[in-house]
Amino acid sequence: MSSYAKGANPLWGAGSSAFSTTSAPQHQQHRRQTWASVTWATGQSIISGMLSPNKKDFDVGQHNRNEYHTFRDEILMGPPAYDSIVSPRTRPGSSSRRALPARMNSLSQSQSQQPQSQLVKAPPAQPASLPRHQALNLPPLPRLLGLENLDEWDDMLHRTLRLHGLIEYINPGVPEPNASSSLTHEEWASNCAAVCLLIVGSLSSDVRDTLTAFGYEASDLSPAALHALVREALPKAAGEDVSSWMRELSTISPGERRFEGSLREYCLRVAYLRRRLYQAEPQPNDNLVLVMAVLGLARCERYEGYSFTLGRELERGALSWGRLMSDLAGIHGREVRERRERCKARGMEEE
Repeated sequence: MSSYAKGANPLWGAGSSAFSTTSAPQHQQHRRQTWASVTWATGQSIISGMLSPNKKDFDVGQHNRNEYHTFRDEILMGPPAYDSIVSPRTRPGSSSRRALPARMNSLSQSQSQQPQSQLVKAPPAQPASLPRHQALNLPPLPRLLGLENLDEWDDMLHRTLRLHGLIEYINPGVPEPNASSSLTHEEWASNCAAVCLLIVGSLSSDVRDTLTAFGYEASDLSPAALHALVREALPKAAGEDVSSWMRELSTISPGERRFEGSLREYCLRVAYLRRRLYQAEPQPNDNLVLVMAVLGLARCERYEGYSFTLGRELERGALSWGRLMSDLAGIHGREVRERRERCKARGMEEE
């Protein structure tokens, strides 16, 4: 008995050894696989019962294990099989492992065939298509109210027509297309009508009345004539003409009360007179307005010395309109800063 209990029988000992190496691990694997499947099915049953509170007497045992495995393999959302997490070295009977889906199997094979360096250094996947850029929203042509926004309106009109390739239609002397031109007469007439429609559609009722008083005819189909009438009629309706602009330029000074000691307001007025004068009578250069602006600075005691410096640069031809406006803007900025510092110091002394 003692020898039998100790496994002295050679037949029993051999059978016990074989069972311990093959039957016991297979039985243990089967038990773990069954436990994992039943645990997942039980969890699904509990969740289904929570989502269906009116369903009573939910039988957990009614779920077929084969249906569960089919669901897991096809949808790829079930729990991982036990045989998939057991190492191949310790997995007994690897031939009994259930086959993975074809898509997952091919993916695992392709990954196993690739070198480890390629798996690590693989670049991230690029998006299928780049996002499209939104269309550029262009600002509309502003409503022409009168002389107060004539410059803004004219600037936007020029930019809009230049964008569409129609800027030459507001220039005087644009002839009709001839036989050698690539543009047909119908296309030319259509472009003229489009520019006229753009201009007329942006006019306010007051501006239309002003143009009518100056001889505007709706039957006129020339966009260049319409544009010239707008730029001529509005200043004249406000009592301005070339003679009035020249008189103001010859007497203007930053020390006038209307400017309230602001050099910026002086620059804005001189720039306005320059635009009006050049629109009515185009000049070859800015020498006339530059001389008038420098002389205007000399009429103010504060800027008299600076006007002499500008006069010498003007004689050498080193002074341009952009340079003059930039220098005066810098002087105005320093004056504003000094004025604020004085006000701040005065407030601290009063406290």
